[in-house]
Amino acid sequence: MEEKYPWIKDLIGNQENIMTQKQLTPIYTKVNFLLLTKKYEAINYILDNINTEIAHETLLITLLRITYKQKAKFPIWKEMFDKTKDELVKRKIDIELKL
Repeated sequence: MEEKYPWIKDLIGNQENIMTQKQLTPIYTKVNFLLLTKKYEAINYILDNINTEIAHETLLITLLRITYKQKAKFPIWKEMFDKTKDELVKRKIDIELKL
């Protein structure tokens, strides 16, 4: 997957450092393009390779929000949601406001 979409390798490798709107905008655009072109396997790969324990909460929340409407297409979505929720609680972040 990373060979076909080299930016995915960068995303996974830098997930703990992606936290600002400026950093998230290109990711949002690329994931949205994958959604529009129905590249669900690539999105599922991203969701499966994001480590909720190290990724910045802004990245976690952004990925969940952008994929929410089509979550049924991603076998890993519910697991990522649950892990993100647990991690946000550990970080003492109000999940009611964020998710």
